[in-house]
Amino acid sequence: MRVKSPTGGGFDFSELSIDQIERIEVVRGPQSTIYGADAIGGVVHIITKRGQGPFSAALSSEAGNYDTLRERFSFGGSSGVFDYAASGSWLESNGQFRNDGSEQRAVTGRFGVTLPANGHVSVSARYNRTKTDLPVDTTIATSPFFTLDPDTRQQTETTILSLQWNQKPVSWYELNVRFGQFWRHLGFQDLFTPADVAAGNFDAFDSHSHITDERREVELINSFHTGKWNTLSIGLEHRREAGQELFTGLLAADDRTASSKKIDVGSIFVQDELRLFDRIFLSGGRREEDNNAFGSATTHRAGAVVLVRETGTKVRGT
Repeated sequence: MRVKSPTGGGFDFSELSIDQIERIEVVRGPQSTIYGADAIGGVVHIITKRGQGPFSAALSSEAGNYDTLRERFSFGGSSGVFDYAASGSWLESNGQFRNDGSEQRAVTGRFGVTLPANGHVSVSARYNRTKTDLPVDTTIATSPFFTLDPDTRQQTETTILSLQWNQKPVSWYELNVRFGQFWRHLGFQDLFTPADVAAGNFDAFDSHSHITDERREVELINSFHTGKWNTLSIGLEHRREAGQELFTGLLAADDRTASSKKIDVGSIFVQDELRLFDRIFLSGGRREEDNNAFGSATTHRAGAVVLVRETGTKVRGT
């Protein structure tokens, strides 16, 4: 599930708890054939743990400088056709300065069922809530340029839901169907107080803002395998992204703006991967993407990787 902001275009890794992460894969180079037009420089793929083996659980508590506390719990396992893994965590710290505290709460889980004919259905959910106090105020009316701010803060809530079905009834064919939903709420408050008047901090940063992001994705991928040396993938995807922003400036009573936008993107793509002698890996693909705001576009991609195992060398081009 894509987690970058539809409105800001970025992702803040400080808002991501490390609970229930099995591994992280980094795919370098343009990957727009499979992942879409926004994957122009690479993909960071964070994979959630799947429950395995007998039931197990863990509980931990930590303490550190600046009144820092962290608590975690987790459990997971499998029984018959069912697998499960879940965790929760809480982190808080008061920081080094006044109005420098932070708090993060997170709950995550993944639950699945093994199906006949080498199939599996799973649902994953992740919720993060981060509160951050911002102790530094940027102002153009006073000197020095940066001053301590006693009341600026920011809150972020992120919810991710993903439902996935994988089926491989025969060795040469594999089906992957995915539905995902992403919600993100970002609030920012920089109060205009009597202390600002006394200090002469009449700047545009004294404001309130609230941004709501939402994304829904549906994807279907058919993969055809020829032994271990070739995989042909054909897929469809539809994505709807929505963003809404409400901004209120505090220097003027009428300084209030609101904006919203929805974008629909439909895609069809094909990619072929060829593996030769476990040393040479070739890939090529094409994607047709139709964006209701920006129009249609075609993306072509070709890549090659050569491994020289004797020297541990990898040569890559895209």
